[in-house]
Amino acid sequence: MMKNLIIKLIKLFFNNKREKVKGINIGFIKSPKDKRDHSILVSSIESDKDINLIRVNERSKFQGKLPFCYAFGIADWYEHEIKGLIDVSEMFISYKTREHYNSIGKSSLGFKDTIGETTGAVLRDVFKILKKDEIITDERFHKYIINNFNLKPDNFASMYAHLLTDRVKEYWRVYTKDEITECLSQGHRIVLGMRLDSAFIRGRKKVVDAINVADAKYGHCMSLYGQEGDYYLIKNWWSGYPTFLKIKKSVVLNSKILIEMWSGKILR
Repeated sequence: MMKNLIIKLIKLFFNNKREKVKGINIGFIKSPKDKRDHSILVSSIESDKDINLIRVNERSKFQGKLPFCYAFGIADWYEHEIKGLIDVSEMFISYKTREHYNSIGKSSLGFKDTIGETTGAVLRDVFKILKKDEIITDERFHKYIINNFNLKPDNFASMYAHLLTDRVKEYWRVYTKDEITECLSQGHRIVLGMRLDSAFIRGRKKVVDAINVADAKYGHCMSLYGQEGDYYLIKNWWSGYPTFLKIKKSVVLNSKILIEMWSGKILR
């Protein structure tokens, strides 16, 4: 038992050492290929038209040091789908995702107890869980408190999740520039997973024109909520960084930088 504990601590140390950047844990895991993945049907639209899905009085949120960027991406997408009617709890999404992994004996770090670990997640898995199970609740019932990441949600949080009627009807992968435009045109935000470099992390810029492919080793999940000229409009959740920024389209679409994109719609 002691030997297993030591091995577990060593793995956790090296994982955090690899992923921690200026106080931020980056825990986004690429979805493996699956022949069941499909994309949105593209109509004859102007792929370069400007679209902005920002909402009035949209909230800024911060993930802190936990590697739960995937939960923020999913929560942002869902909040937009329901027109910001509730403040979605990112911690509830994360807990329920880790609980699911724990129930099937699967962990992104290879540990048996995913609830007790600050693990990342696979976006396809989260969308799949979101469609099947009740993993959305209001922030009021399960607050994003970093030190309480492994705290089990109380009955009020689960009860609200059970009563919520807005379920995921469909989700899909987004592969191309035209598919991005199609999603945005239909009013759907996109959960974006991409690689960032040290300059992005140090620079804290509002406009990003380039990312060094050789140094792009930090996987991170953000929200793509619009396009303007040569840029995509991006929402991030790092404290001390711009919440709303622009990243050049050619950078986002670079196959050596882009990891994956997902979107979907709810049944109301």
